[in-house]
Amino acid sequence: MRHSKNILSRIIFFIIMYTAYYKLFHIFNRTDNAAFYLMFLIMGLAYYLVGYLDFSNGKLEKNDIVYSVLINTVLGSINYFFTKSKKEFTVFLILIIIANLIKYILAALNNSKMNVLLAGENDLIDKIKQSIINSDRHVYTGQCCCEGVDRLKEIVSEKKIDMIIITEKAILKNHQNLLLDLKLKGKKIQTYWQFNEEVEGKIDVTKIDERWLLYSLGFNILHNTLQRRVKRLFDIVMAIIISIPALPIMLLTAVLLKIAGLLDKKEAGPLLFTQIRVGLGNEPFKMFKFRSMITKENWAEVGFDPHKESWTTEGDPRVTKIGHFMRKTRLDELPQLLNVIRGEMSFVGPRPESVPYVEELERELPFYNLRHAVQPGVTGWAQVMYPYGATTEDSLRKLEFDLYYIKHQNFVMDVGIFFKTVKTVLSVKGR
Repeated sequence: MRHSKNILSRIIFFIIMYTAYYKLFHIFNRTDNAAFYLMFLIMGLAYYLVGYLDFSNGKLEKNDIVYSVLINTVLGSINYFFTKSKKEFTVFLILIIIANLIKYILAALNNSKMNVLLAGENDLIDKIKQSIINSDRHVYTGQCCCEGVDRLKEIVSEKKIDMIIITEKAILKNHQNLLLDLKLKGKKIQTYWQFNEEVEGKIDVTKIDERWLLYSLGFNILHNTLQRRVKRLFDIVMAIIISIPALPIMLLTAVLLKIAGLLDKKEAGPLLFTQIRVGLGNEPFKMFKFRSMITKENWAEVGFDPHKESWTTEGDPRVTKIGHFMRKTRLDELPQLLNVIRGEMSFVGPRPESVPYVEELERELPFYNLRHAVQPGVTGWAQVMYPYGATTEDSLRKLEFDLYYIKHQNFVMDVGIFFKTVKTVLSVKGR
């Protein structure tokens, strides 16, 4: 997978950073109290949230240096405020150098690019060509049509090809020995479908069938009881942890909603918006959100049919003033903690849709019902990989990411998605 190197690099980064942090502080006989460990956790989270731990671009950016200086200086200043120790402040400055040195080395190790040749001449070529061009790890070198496959060895040698991507099944069938020979000589052979998963993190649902789904590896979440229990345990633990700071925030949000309703009658209405959504096994459940729109009785005033479901659009007039802020910060989603605790939702999974949308999208999109093979989520792979969408085409794109998630779901992936969502919330990118 394309993310495995990045994850491994992050693990190595944290091991080295913690070792340096621990050793440097113990030179000055620092006590291993809660504040000692909390400071390191805050440092690690800060590095993640600013994007410092992305090693895929293969280099140490100027912004990385700036961020490391800011993070360590701020944390060092906070530490100095409580300890009055100049020596410990110096430790944070030394950690700037160590962090950037580690980032430089790990990024360089991730910078190996592969020369890629496409073999085929169908409609997939343009799709995959653009993916290669956008990739940090691959270099597009050209295309070999079906008639030229017999010259593949010569082309591979001339252009120093590292990887061949097959877009037509006929090539796989008719040239197996040739492709196997190239593979044994160290060349990476992949199909369009494999490359799409590895680089784009999605599965092209328009190019698969029931046979592919039946024999494809992965999808362990569907039958692995232990995996499902670990996921449920993660949900319960995180729900308890998040509920502690969330409860006062939810109370304040409720008060602000009531005040907004008193100041403007158009914004008046119930605190919570509840809607029947489709969950695991196509079972309907009631999902909770803070109400961020005017009530349906007032939809007609802003040009919307109150009897018809419709996606939220940019600048949607139905969204209230305080609702706009809640959507940007995702505060409207906080009541879904109750759905998670009740076991109707997970923290991570495909976002649940309302019954009318599901019925429509199941008619329009292939394999849409597969989303309901797992629990729906407060956030998901599609949400962190694709912007907000309000069309059937957007739903298709998100389905591709959802299917990838169902195939590859694991605990580490869930944790990564959770923190990517935290980063999105703090950057105020909701709608």
